[in-house]
Amino acid sequence: MTVRRLAQQGGVTVHVVRSYLRRGLLRAAGHTEAGYQLFSTAELHRLRFIRTAQSLGFTLAEIEEIFRHSRQRRSPC
Repeated sequence: MTVRRLAQQGGVTVHVVRSYLRRGLLRAAGHTEAGYQLFSTAELHRLRFIRTAQSLGFTLAEIEEIFRHSRQRRSPC
């Protein structure tokens, strides 16, 4: 799915998705021939996790830390 579609399905704006991309919270799975970024369903789940964590009071820095631990297989959740 494209950035726009990811944003729509995640209930955020395109600007929010791009902000998360810059921070490394989301990652594109690939690109179209025209250069559009493509995202997997896993990234939609990640986006929803980010939004839920924020609604619970977590900062983006804390969410980044959660993802860092997860990549190291030491998830605090």
